[in-house]
Amino acid sequence: MRLFLVAWLIHTSTAQPAGRGEDHEGDSDPRVVQTVNGPVRGVYRDLFHHGLTWWGLRYAAPPLGVRRWRPPEVYDEQWGPGSVKPAETIPPACLQLGGSETKGQEDCLFLNVFAPREAKDLPVLVFFYGGGFVEGSSYEMGLYDGHHVSVRHQVLVVTLNYRLWSLGFMALDALQAEATAIGGGSTGNHGVQDQRLALQWVQQNIRHFGGDPRRVTIFGESAGAFSVMWHLVSPQSKGLFQAAIMESGTSDVSFFFQPLPQAKAYYEDLAERLQCPKSLGVWQLPCLRALPAERLVEVEAGLDGQRPAVHSPLWPLMPNGPAIDGTESGLLDVPIELVRRGHFNKVPLLLGSNENGGSIFEPMLPMVLPGTELPVKRHPETLQKALKYFFHENVSQVEAIYNLWEFPDGDVLIRRMIRDLMFMCPLRALATAWHQNQLNSYVYVFDFSYGLVSWLGLGDFHGSELPFVFRNWLELIKPIDLFQSPHRMSDIISCNWASFAYRQDPNGGNMSIPGCGSVHGHTLPWPQFEEGSRFFYSLKTQPEVHGIESKNRYPNDLFPRDEKCDLWDQLARYMPWVYETSSTPSLLV
Repeated sequence: MRLFLVAWLIHTSTAQPAGRGEDHEGDSDPRVVQTVNGPVRGVYRDLFHHGLTWWGLRYAAPPLGVRRWRPPEVYDEQWGPGSVKPAETIPPACLQLGGSETKGQEDCLFLNVFAPREAKDLPVLVFFYGGGFVEGSSYEMGLYDGHHVSVRHQVLVVTLNYRLWSLGFMALDALQAEATAIGGGSTGNHGVQDQRLALQWVQQNIRHFGGDPRRVTIFGESAGAFSVMWHLVSPQSKGLFQAAIMESGTSDVSFFFQPLPQAKAYYEDLAERLQCPKSLGVWQLPCLRALPAERLVEVEAGLDGQRPAVHSPLWPLMPNGPAIDGTESGLLDVPIELVRRGHFNKVPLLLGSNENGGSIFEPMLPMVLPGTELPVKRHPETLQKALKYFFHENVSQVEAIYNLWEFPDGDVLIRRMIRDLMFMCPLRALATAWHQNQLNSYVYVFDFSYGLVSWLGLGDFHGSELPFVFRNWLELIKPIDLFQSPHRMSDIISCNWASFAYRQDPNGGNMSIPGCGSVHGHTLPWPQFEEGSRFFYSLKTQPEVHGIESKNRYPNDLFPRDEKCDLWDQLARYMPWVYETSSTPSLLV
């Protein structure tokens, strides 16, 4: 649905991790590490044993039975030093759709640790995958394999699974009542609470793997970046990380930070479609928890032919997100509002988006809005249908700023609108609020030339920076543009990310960052974002520094002009939901 939908980048024969390494150290085996549960044994990852990986470490009790739709519980099984558990197999993904069927499993709360051989007190990068809260995994066909970054930059990398679809975000009155009785009172935030428990696991265990729990940087892309935003405003995530990176994140859009009444209405309808009793009926939760997890996902996605009565406009592709349930263990308010009021975890922040971040979403429009056809240049009525569907009575307000006087056709207009609403303008708002709180932030726009891909209208599409961050799939990218170097791009980005983990500064400060000798001192310094200058970094093989402009036009709009972001600052948190039974859907208030 994101990076993986682009056919040229999918490669099913990605190299699998090396098998168990031979022990040349006698009784001292670097693969065996003690955890709070007991010792685990990982695998060597290369011929010369430079890197180690521990796959599939369970960080939470299986979220099965009565634990379905509860905050994750600590995994408390114990085994003695004489019983070493193998950590040598890539863990299963959480349950999600794989075409017309489900894949993954409900028992999925595992994480992976990647470390260099001689690790001691190294910075730690913890990654949350994207996928609209409906897809993704801690490995993702090798894309999120942290081995290469770990060895090159001498950092630890942790990737983890978290619950998806309604299994991760179900919000119901009955669940809130149950949570209140147990403690916390949260509903609709289980998937991101999984991440928080994984961060607690890191605090308890990472030192044994050679990491420093006092130098943890969380980072994520798309829904993973939305997750980073959630932790930044979560009181109970305070102290679990010391810096944050958001790749194509948002801070306010109501499709993903969902108002509680609308979220509850959507999931109550789902319960009814699953033929379970109405809210607060004594049998509603037992009925829902007795259902096969696969059926939950299939019905929620509409594979049974039913449509929900109330839903986000992104149903059935990405209908889920954390619910604003007003609790400290969940989400207290719209994240950008919490930041503006000073109610957030005050850490250095690196954030940005991709120049063509809306390009892969436009082709999905007919899937969320039946009756529309693409391309818009041949079906101009699609543009008006889409504007009415997403903006209702605010169409004229949007049309005054996004119109065909500026763009060559309606397809480009839609792509830019998605980019600005979802990603670019929220990062302007967030970086501005960070500076107003006297905190450091660094803003980027990913601007790598993808050559042949640009001819398809995709450009630097959403998620296309990820191979460079993780230093994976680079040989697959190389033939796309013979005039660009994916390895050079990866050197720059992975170095910037690692430097931020070391020094909370992508430039590395006055420290020599491992693996950055060809970058620091050979590229332009990355300036901090300040409200006056509003500098951002253009991430390309020869990085550039630009400022956000008050007036620009396509195609010279690497970052949208102010009037566009002012529009989305006003509308994003009030984006209307769809009421299938009503002819006049009302705007969220």
